[in-house]
Amino acid sequence: MDRKILAELQRDGRLTITELAARVQLSVSPCHRRLRDLERRARSAATGRSWTTDLAAFQHLYDEQLARLPGVQRLTSTLVMKHVVEDRPLPG
Repeated sequence: MDRKILAELQRDGRLTITELAARVQLSVSPCHRRLRDLERRARSAATGRSWTTDLAAFQHLYDEQLARLPGVQRLTSTLVMKHVVEDRPLPG
């Protein structure tokens, strides 16, 4: 059932929950519950595989692990800098 939900969302990511439920032949409540669980698992997986010690480690993770996962056709990433350098003079 989860695969059916994902397939329908890949076809049309703007479906309402009512439309999605009808397409996968579920009532709205169970469909919504499954969708929330899929979203939670996706966030958890994404947050768990995205922490690295430095840019080189990130590049290794990106090239050697994430890009080689079955079914992955394209990756997009965003780097977030957590450490701010203080007391640095502004450029002249």
